[in-house]
Amino acid sequence: MVLATPTSAPFLPHCATLSAEGAAPTRWMLMLHGIYGRGANWRAVARALSTHCPDWGFILVDLRMHGASMDAPSPHTLEACARDVIALIEQQREEGRQVRAILGHSFGGKVALEAQRLGESLSTLWLIDSSPGARPGAMDDPNNTVVSVLRMLQTLPQEFANRSTFVDTVVARGFPKALADWLAMNLERSDEHYRCMLDPSAMQALLEDYFQADRWQVLEHSAEPVRCVVATRSSALSSAEQERLADLQREGRAIITHIEGSHWLHVDGFAELVEYLRSALC
Repeated sequence: MVLATPTSAPFLPHCATLSAEGAAPTRWMLMLHGIYGRGANWRAVARALSTHCPDWGFILVDLRMHGASMDAPSPHTLEACARDVIALIEQQREEGRQVRAILGHSFGGKVALEAQRLGESLSTLWLIDSSPGARPGAMDDPNNTVVSVLRMLQTLPQEFANRSTFVDTVVARGFPKALADWLAMNLERSDEHYRCMLDPSAMQALLEDYFQADRWQVLEHSAEPVRCVVATRSSALSSAEQERLADLQREGRAIITHIEGSHWLHVDGFAELVEYLRSALC
């Protein structure tokens, strides 16, 4: 059931499809990245899964104001992201791709929950180290890395001579080089310079709405159990939230799996994550 009327026409986000060579998938999964990311972040996971499970194809989405989806109209909210995803699912179905599942990492996980809240019923929903709950005060928390990155982006120069200069600048602000290299995926060359394509004002709007939104009710009323992957070395889900997930698992509303790694499981928990997804999909 649709619970709200959209405030504007849905935006169709950019996506890339991936399947095993010569395969004709009968089922497709949308993969939704986290904040500051892009669909390509999940290409290696999708490629590995397509090899193991050729019956599945994968759709790597650039959520609004990320990657190649930078021309999305405002307002930039969780609901807008979800309506974009629903519009994309409808388009993919018109083109013969039957979307059966959504995998969402971090921010993308709550977008997936919002799409389900708005009426997009899929057989399988995967949350990868993603909190369903609200986090009041998160935008003012000095220990919140996501917000710290936003504040840094708000003060960066508009142009950089090259990628190395961008990376060095981010590292000089106190961030790990691995994070700086990952953010550099958002650079685009313009004439003789590079610009970071992330729009800080849009990122702030998305994050503010994300931290305000509570989507526990989607899990609590889901017809099928939601598969929740929790990273062992991450603070994305508090101990209280993990206990709440455990209660939902006892009620048959969730299936919890812990995987060794940081919040970026698709990188440093790659092998175990792929094996877990493979065992569930194939």
